[in-house]
Amino acid sequence: MANPQVDAATVKIRLYCDNKGVVAHGNKVDEVLKSEQVQADLIRLMKTYSRLIPVQLQWIHVHGHSDDTTPFHKLSLAQQLNVRCNALARKYLLRAIQQHIFIHPSFPDEDIILSIRTKKIRSSTRKAIYKNWGTQLARDLSDKRNKVPRDSFDLIYWEI
Repeated sequence: MANPQVDAATVKIRLYCDNKGVVAHGNKVDEVLKSEQVQADLIRLMKTYSRLIPVQLQWIHVHGHSDDTTPFHKLSLAQQLNVRCNALARKYLLRAIQQHIFIHPSFPDEDIILSIRTKKIRSSTRKAIYKNWGTQLARDLSDKRNKVPRDSFDLIYWEI
């Protein structure tokens, strides 16, 4: 139960993360994302949630994999927690891959979701549209010139 004597606006919560980009975006929740922003869907959602929470959030960078160079017991609490979080993330990621269990690519409270066919656009909309257009053009041309059948085009790994 919330304490009615505490003004939530005066509460400051420190969040530690080993991703400098997340820290930078987390501390600038009102800054507009660049059109080329990678993982824009997640960052936009993080910023939205951060604005809705009635407390002050301060994101702090913690160096990842600090246990590679420093014994665990000599790490700060934030570094130790980061090491544990990385271990858990790895464990559950490997389990998800092995068992083919994946979350749906849309997240709760996303204002808008853009996709091309069934693939969600996560970063630059312009690049995704150009890539899709170029792929369709290449597929049509390869088929027309009898180089690669239309049904086989997507089976080839094209380095772009």
